[in-house]
Amino acid sequence: MNNDNSLDPLCFILVKSGAHGGKLLFKYPFSNHSEVHNESLHCNCSGGNPYKLTLSEDLLNQRENVEHSNIQQGQLHGLSDETLANLFSVSKDLCGSKFELKVNDGRFVGHPVSLEPDEGSGSSSSRRTTLTMFHIVIALRADTPYSIVHCYHELSMRLGLCLYHEELRVGYMTQQMRSLMAAHDEVANLPEDQQEHPFCLAVERSHLARDIQTIYNDICHTGEVRLYVNKWVELSFCLPHKVHKTHLPNVLVEPESIFQCLESLRPYYSLLLQVNRACYHHF
Repeated sequence: MNNDNSLDPLCFILVKSGAHGGKLLFKYPFSNHSEVHNESLHCNCSGGNPYKLTLSEDLLNQRENVEHSNIQQGQLHGLSDETLANLFSVSKDLCGSKFELKVNDGRFVGHPVSLEPDEGSGSSSSRRTTLTMFHIVIALRADTPYSIVHCYHELSMRLGLCLYHEELRVGYMTQQMRSLMAAHDEVANLPEDQQEHPFCLAVERSHLARDIQTIYNDICHTGEVRLYVNKWVELSFCLPHKVHKTHLPNVLVEPESIFQCLESLRPYYSLLLQVNRACYHHF
């Protein structure tokens, strides 16, 4: 882990589920090149019958030629939006707890949030929405240490709680879902030679898409995140491994070491905060 990039996420993925099923609303970073749209069918264009299709079952005999990697140039690769939506649009039973899934050399961690009312609660919601679940998934490398995976799960949980709060308060997630869906529909209705990536339009139209972009960039640059979701709820996060590498580039500081030090403190102990001597010249 000498390379700081090993601490960075591959991407953030926003998935929703509702009356019309699961859908991937946003992913960042994203490639402007077209992704794989269907892994179960592969067109054989090397010769012979141009309409011949190779079914996924036939690939079992060609397994030695299949590259089992979903990471390319530091980004998630080879999984279509439809596949990601199917993987992360979980049932209500899995909401409210840690979600973790390993696919080839990628690991996905999140904390899905249910918007369906609890059975027997007797509470009726006046919100008119088809949104039943949303899920902020963070893609990592499969060999990412557990302490880092734990930190990213906490980030997903914190962001999910902020969005849940704003959905109950002002219907924020429903508004953002509609903006993101409209961006997808608008691009799909354009002539093929005028189409841009729907996620490019999503960044322009959606506050949530821009927040996800900001969170990703802040983590990669500094390891710290501080912003206000919907200009109301504060989200703060720190990846200790990244922050301490800025000051101690040759030392990997695990969060467990920090927690052990804090737990060892007693009421009669004190913390002495060090200040750069250059600061004293200003007094």
